[in-house]
Amino acid sequence: MKTENNIIDKILSEIDEYQSKQFELDIERDIAWEKFLIEKGHKYNTPTSYSIKLLKDNGHNPLAICSYYGEETFFFKSAKEAKKAYEEMEVEKGLVCGWFHSVEEISELKHPDGIKIEVEWVK
Repeated sequence: MKTENNIIDKILSEIDEYQSKQFELDIERDIAWEKFLIEKGHKYNTPTSYSIKLLKDNGHNPLAICSYYGEETFFFKSAKEAKKAYEEMEVEKGLVCGWFHSVEEISELKHPDGIKIEVEWVK
């Protein structure tokens, strides 16, 4: 059975030096961006997330946030509000990437191991 590291090693062994360098630079950029955001008071998957700021700055009202399948997950008063935020912020503008749900769905969502998600409420 393959482990996650074996799969990653296989993928990395199949890319050329240009793709490898691009991958390395992408990682460096992502780490620098995350450090910058933390210095500015934004922490991924929390109410201080930069994505929450972007949503609010664009007129959306996320009520809660969590990590779900490794991505930020935003909860809104209704499914209609969640869909509107998703369509504008992810599909149209490409500013926020994640899952968009209504608060009613919080009790229904579980992690792959079956444990229910825990959210942090946005002030």
